[in-house]
Amino acid sequence: MGIYDLFVPRFKMDCHNMTNWSCNVLRACGIPAVYEFTPKWLDRDSKHYWCNSPDSTGIIQPYTAPGNNLREDWDSNIKYCGKVYRKTFGVQYNTPYFMAAEDEFVPEQFSTPLLSDQTFRYHQTITLRLPLLDNIDNNIAYICMFTTKGLTPVGWGKIDHRKSEIIFEQIPLNTLFFPVIFDGETMLEINEPFMILSSRLRKDIPEPLTVNEQQKKKLDISLVNGKLLVTGENKQSAGMKYITLKCDTTKKETLHLLRKYPEKRRLKALQERIKGSYILGSNKEKRDFDTLYILDYVPCPYFQEVEFKNDKKYRYYRFRNPDKKGVNIAHMEFLGRYSRNHKCSSPTPLPVFSKEQPEDKNQFLYRINGIPLNTGHNAADAFDGNYDTYVTTSSVGMDFGTPVQINRIRFVPRTANNGIVPGDSYALFYYANGWKKFKILYAENSYLDFKDVPYATLYWLRNLTTGKEELPFFYSNGKQYFLHTGTINESIY
Repeated sequence: MGIYDLFVPRFKMDCHNMTNWSCNVLRACGIPAVYEFTPKWLDRDSKHYWCNSPDSTGIIQPYTAPGNNLREDWDSNIKYCGKVYRKTFGVQYNTPYFMAAEDEFVPEQFSTPLLSDQTFRYHQTITLRLPLLDNIDNNIAYICMFTTKGLTPVGWGKIDHRKSEIIFEQIPLNTLFFPVIFDGETMLEINEPFMILSSRLRKDIPEPLTVNEQQKKKLDISLVNGKLLVTGENKQSAGMKYITLKCDTTKKETLHLLRKYPEKRRLKALQERIKGSYILGSNKEKRDFDTLYILDYVPCPYFQEVEFKNDKKYRYYRFRNPDKKGVNIAHMEFLGRYSRNHKCSSPTPLPVFSKEQPEDKNQFLYRINGIPLNTGHNAADAFDGNYDTYVTTSSVGMDFGTPVQINRIRFVPRTANNGIVPGDSYALFYYANGWKKFKILYAENSYLDFKDVPYATLYWLRNLTTGKEELPFFYSNGKQYFLHTGTINESIY
């Protein structure tokens, strides 16, 4: 951004200030730019802000400034936004600022008239009319999304007292919302959480980032006796289903759980880069390396073992990325038979994911310890046993002092450590008119089995020992389906 960088260093700014600053600079240069944000990601607790500018066809496209071009971080980031709003210069009369009654509380982020709902550009959306089940004096109801700290309002709807209905505009498909009102500043849930389920892209709703304005004839849907009907036509809307969380406490099931939060998209991409990496051996520190193994698969986000054929002894061993990109290794161990000339110890056990999995018992296998090679910044972090640290140098390695025969490595790629951690305690909650604590278990292995859990609802696993990232999930056919992160399957509900 030129001279502005001298006065406002990027590393000292959050995305809100960065977006505001970037929009001002772009406008000063004659480039059209608008400021938009999501109050909450679909799979994270936080909010995010970004810029938008028109492409060569005139369609407004998002980008997180200043490090991205138009739509460059759409697939990796912005497409996972929740509801989306634009900060405007002109007054918008369909905002809570004007719609609320005189003494009606309005959440702070919606207490401005300079706000325009732009969700229709980012998701396929509908207008949804829900029946008003109770006598309510409020003019506005809100939709909230889950966070680990409680529900966060992300949108609003107009209460029509004459028709006894709540009208929510621009409701994204396949997104779980909690409808609420405010009594003073106290949030009250007024109905079951709901989701408008659609297993495919709809042809009667514009796809994301293809239009700048809403259709004049929007898809207007009313909930009548649990069915979605096209408003005014009394016919059922094809291809959509209204889903609620109705826990069946008379049925029980066993939950076999492996994670408290799904694998992150960015970490998956980094793991894919590790494929093709070399395991090398040499008796000279920086040259004459023999290739012992080429990693021919994308590593999983767990501690794992690679066995390779090696009949020679080498003093130096390296793990190197073929493209000279960061290896992104959190921890690595070199294994072989016991050597009297080296410091040997028991290797870190491989993770156990079920009772049926055979135990890791190899009494002839030892971890051979040496001195980490200085291959770059913090290269020794790859051998510190801490899965929360990682190495971004293009290679890591070990100097064993004298030659030694290594024929296995164990390693874990960079990870957020959101699997089940042995030694930590976990609490399972299930949703039944609010979150109910089911049970606390101590993790002895890399899995948890909760028995006799109420059936067919939303679950939430919390690590009581450490960590912050958690996301509710559905459970079906022995598998976790984290909210908003996978393919929607009607059988889950």
